[in-house]
Amino acid sequence: MEYKLSSILRSGRGKAYFLNVEHALFSALDIRSRHPDSVIRTIMLSGVMNSYVEGSASSMGICGQTVRNGLKG
Repeated sequence: MEYKLSSILRSGRGKAYFLNVEHALFSALDIRSRHPDSVIRTIMLSGVMNSYVEGSASSMGICGQTVRNGLKG
C-alpha cells in the first residue's frame, strides 16, 4: 500500500485521490461534530502517517477527544 500511495502522490493525482477518499468517508461515517471536515481530515492524516489520532489532531488544530467524540455518535 505504501508504494501505491507514494506513486499516486508522485503522479499528480494525489489531490483527486484524497478528495475521493474524503468523500467516501463522509458518506460512510455519521460524524456528529461542529467541524466534520476536520475530523475526517484528521482520520486521513493519521492513517497516511500511521500515527495516533491525538498527534494528528494537534497538527490539524483540534483536540483528539473531539475526533473520538465525533466518531462515537
